[in-house]
Amino acid sequence: MPIVLLLIFNKMVYETVTLNVATAMFIAWVVSFFVDLVVRRDPKKSFDLSFAMFKGMGSILTSTVGLIFVAAFFATGLQNIGIVNMLIEGAKHIGLGETGTGVFLSAVIGVVTILTGSGVAAFTSLAHIIPDVAAHLNSDGISIMLMMHTASEMLRAISPVAGVVIIVAGFAKVNPLTMVKRTAIPCLVGYVTMLITVSIMV
Repeated sequence: MPIVLLLIFNKMVYETVTLNVATAMFIAWVVSFFVDLVVRRDPKKSFDLSFAMFKGMGSILTSTVGLIFVAAFFATGLQNIGIVNMLIEGAKHIGLGETGTGVFLSAVIGVVTILTGSGVAAFTSLAHIIPDVAAHLNSDGISIMLMMHTASEMLRAISPVAGVVIIVAGFAKVNPLTMVKRTAIPCLVGYVTMLITVSIMV
């Protein structure tokens, strides 16, 4: 139900009324509560069961916030000791060309994303080097940016410390590494397909 609501009530479909994720989740929770109440006809039982969602969110997000904090701290440490900058400077001076440099930098972003579990943090922390790299290669840098950004988004799902992986693994009651085994192949295939597509079309 939240997915259906978000697909309908957004600026691209229904401009006058838009919903965010939290609102859609709350509406779905209220509807589910009343459906359960009609079926069970036991208000106390329905109220007790309805709060299971909030209890589950609280227990899962407690561990998730801690892991995200550690991941962000680790990413900052990698940048502060100069490893990321060293890799970037190496790519600029090896002479790989625009496509080769884009692939190399997307791989760097991908590794940082997998280690830290945050694709957004990995991309935003390293995106500022795109203009400098593009100027060095006499290009507009669009293909490099696309490769780096897509890598940060697609490879996040194969990080065992990513918030989304931890949350889904918690709901499924499995180890995050088990989730990664399931997501690794499709994510890597999509990543390689993306690199090829950008290289050909941009």
